[in-house]
Amino acid sequence: MSDSYKYVDLDFIYTDPKTGILRNLADITDPDVLLFFESGAVTKRIQELYDKPVKIKGADSLLSIHRHLFQDVYSWAGERRKVEISKEGKQFFPTTYFDNAFRFIDTLISDYKNISKGDKLKIAEKLAEICHGKLCIRGMRWPVEVINDMLGSGMAIDQILDDHRELEKEDVLASLNFAK
Repeated sequence: MSDSYKYVDLDFIYTDPKTGILRNLADITDPDVLLFFESGAVTKRIQELYDKPVKIKGADSLLSIHRHLFQDVYSWAGERRKVEISKEGKQFFPTTYFDNAFRFIDTLISDYKNISKGDKLKIAEKLAEICHGKLCIRGMRWPVEVINDMLGSGMAIDQILDDHRELEKEDVLASLNFAK
């Protein structure tokens, strides 16, 4: 039943140094028991959100939802993550991108509020700018982090453009700008 999370937390901010599992308000040290406890607590809080939804005003509203859902389990619920985390070797959204991502989410929410409710195509286009929770280039389903990973591996911009003809130089430069 274990969720197989693996954490990079060298200072043990979120994890117990002995067990490697998340520090939690119930002091649970068994990952299966923690998963069971978390599931029950979050299920209760989901019902509360269903009955009294949080109005989404910006990216910080997402942290409010996280705080509400996990308040019975983790003292840090609703705070921005301070360490990198991965599941089964796949890294979650890097903390170095949080500020830019929150600004982008705020822009998306603002843009969304200005779209007529009947304009389903425009809504779909806005949602297409995100792929699996990751910012994408021009709604093309090319995550910014993939382009930045190619650059980080030593690929030149021209090489990326030669290998991926659907991309334009401005796309790669925009990815670089996002990483700043």
